[in-house]
Amino acid sequence: MDLNTKDLQEVLQPIRSSRRVWVISHYDPDADAYGSSLALWKGLKELGKEAFCINASGRVARYSFLPFFSEIKSSIKKLEEPDLICVCDCGDIKRVGDRLVETVKGHCCVVSLDHHFCGREFAHHNYIDVKASSTSEIVFRVLRSLDVEVSSDIASCLYAGIVGDTGSFRYSSTSKETLKNATSLVEFGARHVEIANGLYGEVSLPAIKVQGEALSNLRLHLNGKIAEILVTRDVFREYGAGSEDTESLVEKARDIKGVIISFFIREGEDFLKVSLRSKREEVDISAIAQEFGGGGHRAAAGFRFRGELAELQKLLREKTTALLK
Repeated sequence: MDLNTKDLQEVLQPIRSSRRVWVISHYDPDADAYGSSLALWKGLKELGKEAFCINASGRVARYSFLPFFSEIKSSIKKLEEPDLICVCDCGDIKRVGDRLVETVKGHCCVVSLDHHFCGREFAHHNYIDVKASSTSEIVFRVLRSLDVEVSSDIASCLYAGIVGDTGSFRYSSTSKETLKNATSLVEFGARHVEIANGLYGEVSLPAIKVQGEALSNLRLHLNGKIAEILVTRDVFREYGAGSEDTESLVEKARDIKGVIISFFIREGEDFLKVSLRSKREEVDISAIAQEFGGGGHRAAAGFRFRGELAELQKLLREKTTALLK
């Protein structure tokens, strides 16, 4: 199966015939998870459907600048059963979060819209394009195919997702098509300056402090080719910071001159969250993530780990070193 050219009609048909839809994106959401799911949610509402936008992490405050942010729900307890579930930006079903996995698994009609591919399709209908820069780019195609009028708010959500997942158009996933889509979204009224300020121009004081602490304790391995960065629960408590305040740390470590791979470990209450980045397209760090049940792209991946911190650090140092050697 050619996942890059799979017929869009496979997902359009169940979307068109649905009445009540849940739109779900991955926990620990980023701009693409929120942007793609909020845009799809609003598009479905415009088509007269009863729709709900759901994320296991709820509303993460740093993305409050996004249109429709207040509509995001973290619980499905009081919601009526949908006849369709659309999952955005999840390469693996576990990415919807522990509280939603069984619901998605047990549903009779699930659509997946994504630009990740980990070899583990979970939906009944999949539209996966690994060449797309973001799921927001894919949702843009879907909405245009459904003849949804793209408002300024919808365009702003999609533009935020594209900018977030391309690192402001810096990453190799930025194609000619990506730039054309971004231009089209601006023409539809995307508030590009507001989005840029929301993503990069408004940083909280706790975020600055926790990032400064983490960067000052950064470790380099393999003659400076691997960067390791860590934020413990104690550091979060000391500065009154949350997980969203550490979002860019793994990229900051990757961007150090000479570094090829960076990995960031964030200590949660009952698990360790790992983010991996590669500066070179040929260095596939998604393979490491998949070993731990995670996934992502060749240059950006992640997973959760339940075990000892020291054990995880040792494993990651060994595996990233082996990958470069």
